[in-house]
Amino acid sequence: MQDFSDYVKANGFIPQQLFNCDKTGLFWKKMPRRTYITEEEKALPGHKPMKDRLTLLLCGNASEDFKIKPLLVYHSENLRVFKKNNVINSKLPVMWRANSKAWVTRQCFIEWIHEVFAPSVKKYLQEKQFATEVPSCDG
Repeated sequence: MQDFSDYVKANGFIPQQLFNCDKTGLFWKKMPRRTYITEEEKALPGHKPMKDRLTLLLCGNASEDFKIKPLLVYHSENLRVFKKNNVINSKLPVMWRANSKAWVTRQCFIEWIHEVFAPSVKKYLQEKQFATEVPSCDG
């Protein structure tokens, strides 16, 4: 942490220019371990606990005044409910990607960096009249 702090100070970065992102998994249909379902009900044929998973990649700056459009990864590209209600994935408030295990893959992350993160940060920094160069992700 001290190396990072020294790097930030040496380059004159301010909180508006520092961004952090992290991913989190959500089993949105999974039942809690302790429920009121009896052992007999659990043992019935056809009882299968739901384990639908999605992964969210969230990002914002250190000053907490700018949040980037999240990346959502689900196992299905086109949901029936979306088709039924004419929902277009690209119009959602998240970048929607599909992966059989609902994981953020390298390809998904790079797409998010190029299509969402870099343009959003560049626009934000220009509006705030800070440095407009977005650091390279190449190392």
